[in-house]
Formats: sequence, C-alpha cells, structure tokens
Amino acid sequence: MSVFMAILMGLLRGITQFLPISGSGHQAIIENIFGLEYPAKNGLFELLMNIAALISVIMVYRREIGGMLSESADYLKGRTSDDPMSEGRLTPSLRMIYFIIIGTLPLLLAIPINDRLGVLMDKTVFVGIAMIVMGAILFFTDKLVKTGRKNEKTMKTKDALLIGISQALSAIPGLSRTGITVSVGMSLGLGKDFSVRFAIFLSLPSTLVAIIISFFASFRTAVDWSSFFAYLVGFVVSVLSGYVSILILRMAAAKRKLRNFAYYIWLLGIITVILSLTLQ
Repeated sequence: MSVFMAILMGLLRGITQFLPISGSGHQAIIENIFGLEYPAKNGLFELLMNIAALISVIMVYRREIGGMLSESADYLKGRTSDDPMSEGRLTPSLRMIYFIIIGTLPLLLAIPINDRLGVLMDKTVFVGIAMIVMGAILFFTDKLVKTGRKNEKTMKTKDALLIGISQALSAIPGLSRTGITVSVGMSLGLGKDFSVRFAIFLSLPSTLVAIIISFFASFRTAVDWSSFFAYLVGFVVSVLSGYVSILILRMAAAKRKLRNFAYYIWLLGIITVILSLTLQ
C-alpha cells in the first residue's frame, strides 16, 4: 500500500466512521463503481483503523469515559450503594453503561442476517437508494423533530432499546450507523448533544469486538512490512480525521445542521444510482 492510498483510506475511515454519510455506501462505491479494493482484508491495516476509531472517541470523550470506568469499578467493588437505575440518582455514568448494554443487544440478534445483508454491497442501485433514504431521515429529523432534553439521568430503557434496533438496521448498506442512531435518539426526546454522545458510545462495543477480530486476523494474513510506514501514516490520519468528525457532528447537531449531510448523501446516492444503471 502506498502512502497516498493509506492517507486516502485513513481519511475515508475517520470521516465516514462518525459523520452520518454512510461508510458502507462509500465502500460499495469505491469497490463496485471505481473498481478499487477496499483494504478491509488487510488484517493489520484494519486493526489500526479500528484502534484509530477508539482513540478518536477517547480524545473527545476522555472525561466521560474515565468517569464510566471509575464508577463501574467502584460499583463492582461495592464502594457505592446507589442504585444505578434509579432516576435522579447521581450515577449517570453507571446508567450510561447500562443503556449501552441494552442498546447493543439488538446487534446480537442481527448477527445471523449480517451475511445476507452483506450481499447487498454489490447492489449499488440498492445502496444508492438507501443513501437517499438516509438523507431523508437526516433532513426530516432536522426539520421536524423538536429539541429534547433527555440525558443519561432521564433516559428510559425502551429509548436505548429502540436506538439499538436502529443501530442494527444500519447494517443495511447505504445507511449510516451514526446518522440513524442520532436521528432516532433525537426523535425519542434525547438532547442534541446527548444524542450524539450516546450514538458514539453505542459504537464502542462493536469497535472493541472489531479490534479483537482484526487482531487475530492479522496473524492469519501475511503482513507487508514494506508498507508498515504507510499503515502508520493512515492510522494517524484516521485518528485525527475521526476526532475532527466527532466535533463537527456535535456542532451540526447543536445547530440543527444535520440537513447539510443530507444534501451530500442525496447527491452521492443519486449519482450512484445513475452510474450503476449506466454501467450495467
């Protein structure tokens, strides 16, 4: 892998991992329309990309994540008598962990159909239409949904479950995991910044699993050590672009500018459909 390609892939992963513009849609376009190989099969590079995503989240939410780890450790050691599920208790970090677990459960139920959904990656017309639908979800969320005030102290279990179901649906190529979870969260009355934070935190379990899987996969594939410097460059680019992308997403949600992503994803979806039909 060249340094240029590593920079391009790192930038693409960092941006599409967190901005609501569909990483799977961009991957399908790269592979099926432009004929480029997406380096997901490269175990070491994929491992670095997954670690980069985790680091980006930690850079933005280091204080919140630190609080979650600290409070959960105290709770497991019996140092706190607070019930983490009692509304109004001063245990928001423990409640957040609980909601992340609840929101992750639908992903486990969706595992049996993930392979079938993966087949749709080759159906670029379908992917393009899904991107157009994703744009509509973002646009109407921005235009019609009233600003909510729910946070980890007032959020309900059913809210986390519904957001988790939407995350499972984002396995459909062309949809955006971040986009659909933020949109559903805001529709359920979550505060704008909290909707983004919960959507980002909800990605952590799958990111950790992906790190473990890609770690072992890196041992099963030959590593091109001559490209290791390029991998590191791509890693740094992915970390920084992911960090900036989270900040942009928070700002867009706060200012009700999610529709700007809708315009982009509409355009890309329409172009994808047209090119797919033309090239058939």
